[in-house]
Amino acid sequence: MSPKTTSIRSLPRLGKALLWLALDDEEYDQAVGDFQERFRALTAAAGPAKARADFWAMLLRSLPMFAWNSLYGRAMMIKNNLKIAWRIIRKQKLYSALNILGLGVSLTCLLVILVHVKGELGYETGIPKSDRIYRVQTDSQFGPKIRQWAVSAPAMGPEIQAAFPEVESTARLIPAGSQIISFRPPQGHPARFSEQGVFLADASFLEMFDVDIIRGGRDAVLKNPQAIVLTESFARRYFGAEDPVGKTLYLETADRMPLQVSGIMRAIRGRSHLKIDALISLPTITLWAGPEFLPHRTLKAAYTFVLLRKGQDPAAFGAKTGAFMKAYHAEQPSRIESIRLQPIRSIHLHSKLESEAGPNSDIIYVIVFSGAALLLLLIAAVNFVNLATAQSFKRFKEIGVRKIIGARRGQLIRQYLGEAGLLTALSAGLAVFLLIFAVPFYNRMSGQSITVGDFLTAGGAVGLLGLLILLTLLAGLYPALFATAPAPAGMFKAARTPGSATSRLRKGLVVFQFVVSIFLLFGTLTMARQLTYFRKADLGFENRNVIAVDLNGGLTKTMTSGAGVLKTEIARHPAVLGIALTSDLFGTRFSNERLTPVGTPDKNALPMLRVLRVDENFIRMAGLTVVQGHDFEPTPNGAPSYIISESTAAIMNWRQPLGLECLSDVHGGKAPIVGVIKDFHFASLHSPIEPLVLEYLPASVNHLLVRVREGHIREVLEFLKDRISGVSPDHLFTTSMVDEVFNRNYRTEDQSYALFKVFAVLAVFVACLGLFGLSVFAAERRIKEIGIRKTLGASTGSLWLLLSGTFIRGVVAANVIALPLAYLAMKKWLANFAYHTGIPAGIFIASGVLTLVVAAATVGFQAFKSSRRNPVESLRYE
Repeated sequence: MSPKTTSIRSLPRLGKALLWLALDDEEYDQAVGDFQERFRALTAAAGPAKARADFWAMLLRSLPMFAWNSLYGRAMMIKNNLKIAWRIIRKQKLYSALNILGLGVSLTCLLVILVHVKGELGYETGIPKSDRIYRVQTDSQFGPKIRQWAVSAPAMGPEIQAAFPEVESTARLIPAGSQIISFRPPQGHPARFSEQGVFLADASFLEMFDVDIIRGGRDAVLKNPQAIVLTESFARRYFGAEDPVGKTLYLETADRMPLQVSGIMRAIRGRSHLKIDALISLPTITLWAGPEFLPHRTLKAAYTFVLLRKGQDPAAFGAKTGAFMKAYHAEQPSRIESIRLQPIRSIHLHSKLESEAGPNSDIIYVIVFSGAALLLLLIAAVNFVNLATAQSFKRFKEIGVRKIIGARRGQLIRQYLGEAGLLTALSAGLAVFLLIFAVPFYNRMSGQSITVGDFLTAGGAVGLLGLLILLTLLAGLYPALFATAPAPAGMFKAARTPGSATSRLRKGLVVFQFVVSIFLLFGTLTMARQLTYFRKADLGFENRNVIAVDLNGGLTKTMTSGAGVLKTEIARHPAVLGIALTSDLFGTRFSNERLTPVGTPDKNALPMLRVLRVDENFIRMAGLTVVQGHDFEPTPNGAPSYIISESTAAIMNWRQPLGLECLSDVHGGKAPIVGVIKDFHFASLHSPIEPLVLEYLPASVNHLLVRVREGHIREVLEFLKDRISGVSPDHLFTTSMVDEVFNRNYRTEDQSYALFKVFAVLAVFVACLGLFGLSVFAAERRIKEIGIRKTLGASTGSLWLLLSGTFIRGVVAANVIALPLAYLAMKKWLANFAYHTGIPAGIFIASGVLTLVVAAATVGFQAFKSSRRNPVESLRYE
């Protein structure tokens, strides 16, 4: 028969493909055979054209029936597979429980972390134009030091708008800081709250950020001075259900500035690094900062946002900034500054600039937590593979019988995958149940505010289904291929041999599980040591048991002028050890200013210094050490003077600074340097000690500090509240503990440590679940050997060592691999801190010994139980 005749008498390939899609393997072979026989007969009798037409006619008539029969058959097969899978799961209760528990716990962790990561990556994405919005970053060089600012000068926005045609609009946002705002109704008690989320803003901010204005017009609400727009939650706090538009709020400054509510807005859509509760019209700033504020070209005070036109490349904008800044500082040619554009979407995870709008997160923690959750899930999948391959040995007879009666390999693989799928589905159900408890626990640890509702989305359901399918394939495919191999007898015989490939694989997977567990445990212990170092390091000042009372209302004037009576009364309390006044608290960002010696020709070349304004009691109460000169002395007219730190004297190259007259950047007055103090850590240990200037200026303070005897905090708080309300009835009594404020700098590390603890414990727990299951399998497999050894006189200890030795050696190998890797990773993490602890040998020993003890206890229980079994029962086994 010629090749041509053969091709003519063959069925069309498209038709065969349709049959293959509609039928199972056996039915497909039978149908193709029937069609082929008829096709060849018709080709010989009536020609190929007639045969093809007949084939397609029969195929189209048969396909609906074929498809229905196939779907029905497959549905019955799936139902049958699930029934068998359920029976096997019930029969193998221990192994099924271990797998479901391990996968369920791991899935819970992964789901929580995925929602957290989605939230972290979703900052600013709710703003429609966020892909075109940028924040202007200003880099200022003062001598050898470069400071990178999130804020820029008030004049920067309008200047950029005028100079760059690529810019569609600009908007300035100026934080009002901590403010007391009140509403005084005609009748009833006034509502007064301390607010942190109040900003002054250009009217263009509303359009740029697509802020929804519920009441009032977007173009008008921020147009007039002394106008304020409130979010819905802010308005309810002051006005309840009343319509606030047209009513007056008061900003409790020295002059009690009235602000008319011009509109109500919704909060910025989605998650944002800007926590805005209210916006005051920008022209209002001139009423308390003066008309020279908005045209100021150097003062770093405003967040400047730029909206680029569609299609504009930010790199093209950046190429022009050099010439722009040269023209911008034409009147101060010695000033060295540059600007760049920060994508607003990158601020939350990638920005750590001076004067950020709030504490940002870090992309490194998103990566670490995602990796930890995935590794935990991988450990659970490894457990599944290990236990499934071990259990496959017991199912040798079942598989052999199935093959003898005609089961194909594909059917057996589908059966195994069905079992894996049912296990993962049950694990997913357990995970959803555990979420109810995990979410509140996670929120307390991380400071987040995710809810169970965040998981109940269509995208979440599709993602979970995809994850379950992936887990089913990952955890079930290898055991399925292993158990259904063409020569199962040889495979299962090899599985029993300690040195076989299958045995080595199981040992390798156990080692991998404990490598991950030891890595997380080592990291947790290192983080705990670093956080302990943060809290116990000698900072160079005293901050324990110090109450900080915020000054507001009439108390500010009382404490800054004529405060002697109240200060004396507070100091007389037997539990009070000292009082002082300060502009800022340790651990917060101090003002950045210059200290310019009289006669300096160009102050732009001088470095910026941190400045803290205090009274005459501050140095003594804080426990600072004066190394040159003397402490502050009160002056009748409050004339200022300076005390500098050793770092300030060094960076300014002042060998004899005492008596040097200097000018202030802020108030323009001159004052002498009267002393030098020893350096101390007034900021977090993330960064080196910065130069510091203390200025005696009691008129410019914001906090009253009260040092209290141990155990008398509550008593003194009640005393302060009573005395302050007596002299300043309108004072809103708000306090904080100085050490707690300082320790907020380590909140990210605290949260990371808490999560790492959980991951480390769960990783060891899930790994030990698998180890326990394998130890049970090993004991069952060697039950006759144990009986013979015991009959011949083997001791319980030697049998325990025999059964446990393999697993313990695997954990030792995991320590050898994991500890160097963990050391390198944590050493790199510690390098992020200017001041950090080391990694002593104790952490290596603790990590290794702890995992060995836990592993030994896990396998030792089953080994001890097996070694104590009556040898008669062991030898009668099977």
